[in-house]
Amino acid sequence: MANVEAKVKIRESTSFHSFTAAHPQCAISYWCNEKNCVFVVESKLEKDIEDFQKEVGFCVPPTKITRQGGHLELLVSICDPDRPNVNAIITNNNCWYLQPVVIAKGWEFFTIYSMNRTSLDKIVKEVVKMGGEAVLISIKEKSIHDLSHGAFIPASALSQDITAKQLELLRAAYEEGYFDQPARITADKLAEKVGISRSTLSEHLRKAEYKLLRNSLPALMIGSNAEEGK
Repeated sequence: MANVEAKVKIRESTSFHSFTAAHPQCAISYWCNEKNCVFVVESKLEKDIEDFQKEVGFCVPPTKITRQGGHLELLVSICDPDRPNVNAIITNNNCWYLQPVVIAKGWEFFTIYSMNRTSLDKIVKEVVKMGGEAVLISIKEKSIHDLSHGAFIPASALSQDITAKQLELLRAAYEEGYFDQPARITADKLAEKVGISRSTLSEHLRKAEYKLLRNSLPALMIGSNAEEGK
């Protein structure tokens, strides 16, 4: 087996893993680079979010916090990038992982891409050596075409051709609950809040939604085909 995609769940003794184990309706998604992480904490229970803010500590205060009901966004600087961690173990073994990574019910769920099975085995061994648990959920062979067209979709590709104004209004509509079911704000109220007419708002949102769907549809189709092939 050459190029592979593996689904792996990992458990560590971190506050994030412990919190989601104790709050099973809560899930944490995160995106990281070398310096910062963006965490999105979501739950059907608003109390979970309140408990998270009280109980889960960070090595440095979040540089940005956004809260909407059962949805919390945090931008956190990595205080010790040299500390051993699962993310570094994966990349140091010449593998890649798909972001966002999800932490739920005490486990961290990774989709890992590797050019060989040996690297995956090394990752599992190093996680266990570090004191964690690693469970290989599934593994499948992937061609280079699959990796280049289905695995790595940068944010820049998803936002291609979406203007800054359209993106700003799309985010405002999401944060204000315009897309919630049922909606927490009407189009008229949202337009008034952002200072434009309803017709202009509708046009910007329609164009943004179309471009976002156009940019992400290939990945959605690949995911759908993969599920059907199981």
